[in-house]
Amino acid sequence: MPSLLASSTVDPRAFTRGVVARWFGPRTGDATGSLIDRLLAARGVGATDRDSFLRATLADLERPWERPDLLAAADAILEALDRGRRIAIYGDYDVDGITATAILWRTLTTLKPDAVVRTYVPHRIDEGYGLNGEALETLAAEGIETVITVDCGVTAVDEADHARRLGLELIITDHHRPREDGRLPDVRALVHPSLDGREHRFRDICGALVAWKLAWAMLDRRHGSPAAHQLPPPLRDLLTSTLALAAIGTVADVMPLVGENRAVVRYGIAALAKTEIPGLRAMLALGDVARDGIASETIAFRLAPRLNACGRLGSAEAAVRLLTTATEPEASAIVKELDGLNNERRATERRIYDDACARARDAGMTGDDRRAIVLASPEWHAGVVGIVCSRLVDTFGRPAILLQEFDDIAKGSGRSIRGFSLLAAIQSCGETPLKSGGHDHAAGITLKRDRVQAFADAFVAHASKTLTVEDLVASLDVDAHATVEELDVATVGSLEQLAPFGRGNPRPRIRLDDVVVTAPPRVMGKSETHLMFHLKSARGTFRKAKWWDGRRFAESLRPNTPLDVVVEPKIDTYLGDRNVELEVKDVRVR
Repeated sequence: MPSLLASSTVDPRAFTRGVVARWFGPRTGDATGSLIDRLLAARGVGATDRDSFLRATLADLERPWERPDLLAAADAILEALDRGRRIAIYGDYDVDGITATAILWRTLTTLKPDAVVRTYVPHRIDEGYGLNGEALETLAAEGIETVITVDCGVTAVDEADHARRLGLELIITDHHRPREDGRLPDVRALVHPSLDGREHRFRDICGALVAWKLAWAMLDRRHGSPAAHQLPPPLRDLLTSTLALAAIGTVADVMPLVGENRAVVRYGIAALAKTEIPGLRAMLALGDVARDGIASETIAFRLAPRLNACGRLGSAEAAVRLLTTATEPEASAIVKELDGLNNERRATERRIYDDACARARDAGMTGDDRRAIVLASPEWHAGVVGIVCSRLVDTFGRPAILLQEFDDIAKGSGRSIRGFSLLAAIQSCGETPLKSGGHDHAAGITLKRDRVQAFADAFVAHASKTLTVEDLVASLDVDAHATVEELDVATVGSLEQLAPFGRGNPRPRIRLDDVVVTAPPRVMGKSETHLMFHLKSARGTFRKAKWWDGRRFAESLRPNTPLDVVVEPKIDTYLGDRNVELEVKDVRVR
């Protein structure tokens, strides 16, 4: 199937400037064909791919017995179980790592209930990301003999050598970018979907899905029928139940919801709705989590932040217990703890954001001549600064790196904008970090504290040279033009066929031309920063609209002034009625 990021109908050079962003999208208001067909075409889905996209199934997944790396890892783990070796699953502290850890723990303890299997997630602040020597020494001292990594390890060349000296058998599963020099850790087995020469058919998957495929490989290797690869019903049920964890990891790690990921999240959401895992049941019981049903947005904005909260503020151990060993009463207590930590995280995030905005302005990093933000403070929390960076990028339209200073080091995270590689920029600064890694749009970095200013100057200089002023204007991808009349309940309801929504397959954004606001917008929300109003077409059709955080743009919404508007149409089911509601993303005064 063609990439949904490609399009034959959306010209990336065609844009209109709104009050918030540049709108990239169709040059004309052509409304030929149904709205859903126009949306599919805009996302590169042609007539031959239409049904497979709308009805993505698990049959679309590459089978694990077709991948030599998965089979090698499965055989190594099964051998460890058979020999009674003491096993540790070593995961990352984010949601992807936590869910990947839980998937393997549930699989191993099902295959051999009396096996000694423990989990280990490093402390974000004390240990940092990935394998570390002290943790391996701790595990060896406990008598652990086999260590299986999930969501980390592909760059751990030195740590793998250290593990071998300690007598530990190491099996690595990961999905992150390998080292630039091409070196790989020398281990018993290494599973990675995109290593040169051994790429999987679909490569852009998270650590939890890598772990789920490994679980499938182990179950098939041990109990699958030789010809049909069919599993006994209890083991099929295990794979189905852990698919919910793989879906959570996929959405939380912001994987593109295309290809295999689309099928995994679609079926994982269905598994989540009827889960028997006590920790997930306890999370769904929280008042706001499943209030509007379960969708990818439920995971992204309600489940994932709570699972992430303890790992961001310190240790992710409670979240791992929630998804592994916790009974119903224990799960309820842990969920209450995570909810409280998430509230604490949000308060910390707001405080750091306000402070960082003021410092960025004072440092001249929000103008046209300095096109990046790099700041450090001993008062900020390294586990939260990444979220704040995302907000700074949204606010100021430029790359942002925030660091917490403590002792003689500074540790933090960065986020980037469209078309600017964060990792490449870090590597071009001439200031070698103690540690760095991640992706083009998100990265972590650790520096010597006395080199922060030099790094900041070099990074800002690189960004200012690389980016134009136009690059700093936010961009908004528009899928199609439509009329207000076209956005009725039936048509908008049909757009749910495109779900699950997320990166690579966002909710449809529709452009409505030549509409007016019927009356002054009404302020809403506790913060009084949101707006509610009605839009009217030239033919007199009304639709209710909301603009979250739109009060600052209220001047552009003068009644009876002709506007072009970009909206995300949704169905509002308040009080049981089904009505169309337009979520406004930007406007342009004609």
